[in-house]
Amino acid sequence: MTSFHGRLPAKVPASTFLPCLAWALTMLILGACQPQLRSDDEGEGTAGNARADLVVLEISKARYQPSEGTAPKEAEAAACATWSLDPQQAEAFFSLSTQLPEGGLHDFYWLPCSIEGRLQAEGREWAFEINAAGTSTWHSEGESRLLGCSVKACEPFVILMPESAR
Repeated sequence: MTSFHGRLPAKVPASTFLPCLAWALTMLILGACQPQLRSDDEGEGTAGNARADLVVLEISKARYQPSEGTAPKEAEAAACATWSLDPQQAEAFFSLSTQLPEGGLHDFYWLPCSIEGRLQAEGREWAFEINAAGTSTWHSEGESRLLGCSVKACEPFVILMPESAR
């Protein structure tokens, strides 16, 4: 009689194993592509409360614009050219963002790439700009807001996340 440790490993025919492996990997990939949902009870939310009334009305293509006096960089321009958000992605980004306190911007990077648009929230229209490094600004009727997203769920919506991403 052969002991348990002395047995040869069981063999699984490739015709059975490979389709199961492919199916399992596909399910993992599809699961990773799903939007990350969380409740506002987790303490990470929008600038104020959940914006159930937020609707993106218009969104532009990404625009690459290096700082004045800075030479354009091919890699940055290429990354910016491929970055895009549709209205639903922008809404998701805003729902995950928090209003930044004065000085809160220093926790984020800045990239010379942004997407602009218009949104409706809190009963009025806002112009917005999303920077590819996880921040956004809103402007309406003389009021400005600066928001940032440092939660891991924002990663699909930006090019560069802050180091503090959770």
